[in-house]
Amino acid sequence: DDFVGAFKRLPIKLQALFVQAYQSYLFNRFLSERIKRGFCLNEAEAGDYVVNVERSGLPMVNVVKVVGTNVVAEANEQIKSGKMRVALPLIGIKQKPSQGVMGQIERQILEEEGIQTDKFTVNEISKVSGRGGVRTVLAPVQSFKLHSVSATSPSKNQTQAVMSFMLLRGSYATVFLREIMKPENPIAAGF
Repeated sequence: DDFVGAFKRLPIKLQALFVQAYQSYLFNRFLSERIKRGFCLNEAEAGDYVVNVERSGLPMVNVVKVVGTNVVAEANEQIKSGKMRVALPLIGIKQKPSQGVMGQIERQILEEEGIQTDKFTVNEISKVSGRGGVRTVLAPVQSFKLHSVSATSPSKNQTQAVMSFMLLRGSYATVFLREIMKPENPIAAGF
């Protein structure tokens, strides 16, 4: 019955991973809903978070701006030129939902989940409290090359592709490859 005591016996990094995984789950719900409702991923709406981008292409997530209705066009010019990216919140103690329509959607999801930002404070184990932040909705793929495509088993309709690409730190090749290999019916294929 001592859930906190049992949890404290786990390594601290594993404890923090539970909180971070839930923050990522919420981020993915926000992103899925943004896509479902037809919002662009490379265009800001009033109330969206945007972040500057370093010359290397890495997002500067410590410098976050909220797009005001009077600067949407200006922000979108910066996004088009590669100097900024749209970001969504990783909800936590210090990170609140977006503003505008996207913020309404995020608050609705938080309500469905029965969670408020103050719930990311873990008093019993303060080291695992989720501060929050923002994460960009798109990650650029660099130096993409498709080297070859060949049938591995014509009878089973299987194909093999050899490719190379580079992703920025914090991006996941497995996610990118899943999007490339996604079948026509993802549910039937187990995605």
